[in-house]
Amino acid sequence: MPSDYLTNLPPPIPEDLLTAYEPTYFFFYGTLTQPKILKSVLNLPEDSAPILLPASITGYDLANWGQYKALVNGDSTVLGKAYLVETREHQDRLSYYETNAYEIRSCLIEVEEKPGKGKKREIYGKTFMYAGDGEALKEGRFDRALWEKSMGVRLPKGFGKGMGPQ
Repeated sequence: MPSDYLTNLPPPIPEDLLTAYEPTYFFFYGTLTQPKILKSVLNLPEDSAPILLPASITGYDLANWGQYKALVNGDSTVLGKAYLVETREHQDRLSYYETNAYEIRSCLIEVEEKPGKGKKREIYGKTFMYAGDGEALKEGRFDRALWEKSMGVRLPKGFGKGMGPQ
């Protein structure tokens, strides 16, 4: 055995790799509510169609982030679709599509089980929320921290001074 076998331990295995993936409903509110886009992101077989259920979540708002809608904390009910993500690979594909401008968060989803029949139930699930300062986004202020995180670079000190609301 090498002399450092007690101190040179391998890194721990991340916990998410030790546990089996539990299929989870995700709440979508933007482009992923479109079956064609979701099918492409998940690389689903050509002859399949994703099953999207009418859904809503309460206690959130949608704010504009450029041309996209971003979910932030709020006091409204947001309408969208729920989709059962069955594999970790599919969750990873969704995360890649959403970029690091969004984070996976737990939420309570009200799902319409039989569309048009009015039968609803609440389920625990997940959604993608804006990873930056939601209040700054709602107010139209520049979110420097998220921009730097997304771009992987730091802006020069004083950048943006005199360029409108910050």
